[in-house]
Amino acid sequence: MSCGAAASKCLGQTDQAEDVLKPKLCETLLSTDVVAVACGPEHAALTTKSGAAFTWGCGTSGRLGHGTNIDRVLPTPVQFSEESVSVQRVRCGSDGTMFLTEDGTLYACGSNRYNKLGLNKRKGFLLTMKAIFYNNSEETEVSSVQCRQQ
Repeated sequence: MSCGAAASKCLGQTDQAEDVLKPKLCETLLSTDVVAVACGPEHAALTTKSGAAFTWGCGTSGRLGHGTNIDRVLPTPVQFSEESVSVQRVRCGSDGTMFLTEDGTLYACGSNRYNKLGLNKRKGFLLTMKAIFYNNSEETEVSSVQCRQQ
């Protein structure tokens, strides 16, 4: 269910011509076992029981991870470069998104301004997903991730 301003494109509703003042069922997700939802100011994301990730809303700076800057009105599956990625957690910042997988790999997309995606000197934004941390060490384990609003 979602409610809010239609201008944000974050409602995940088929009809977003008007603001939704009371929670309304997201019909496109009826057959999806949603585990968690994350919201930024202009985009949203979710993870499913099967480990899939969906994003929608404002696509500026590649924050949705679909390889474009195009806005998505409805929840759209995120395609990762690896075939068997199982997303466990997702977080939305003001203009970026982070995905933590079952094996501890952290993926990021969106604006890297001020190195907020952890890509060091790379400036600009990522249109496609980039793995910024691989959990290949028994000494280091990522168990949570957080994005802050500016």
